[in-house]
Amino acid sequence: MNAYIDAKLGEFNSAINQIKQLLQRREKEYLYNFLAEVYLNITDLDNAFSMSERAVNIGRNNHKNYYPAAKVYYKFGLMSKALSLLDIAIQLKEKRYGSAFLECKSLRDEINLKITPDYCDDKELLNRLTNKESNKNQSLQQGIIYIQFF
Repeated sequence: MNAYIDAKLGEFNSAINQIKQLLQRREKEYLYNFLAEVYLNITDLDNAFSMSERAVNIGRNNHKNYYPAAKVYYKFGLMSKALSLLDIAIQLKEKRYGSAFLECKSLRDEINLKITPDYCDDKELLNRLTNKESNKNQSLQQGIIYIQFF
């Protein structure tokens, strides 16, 4: 709650520190989403991307994880990728709860107004983002264990 209040008051660094402390105790997707939103507020897009990707990886079936990720892609200017994530979120919520995801529909409408028929996402930027995130995940998962028997 303190992190939420700090974020609302514009004390973003304090909010980030509090959320990171919580993540050390429990790795929950909603904390990663909240952290992504805070990073978006201070326009730290790389960290916002990383946190939103972690949320999606933890909870692929949760519609709430795709909205912050879509906002991050949109801020990077990757509108097609943002639209695809918004569509996933809308479909998941409709399937699971039978209701509309109004925030996603609103952002989708905003993007559709800006996108041109010949628009294409920047493939280099998209590759840089996805490769950077996969390299982070690989570095966390790789290692060698030596067992010595006496």
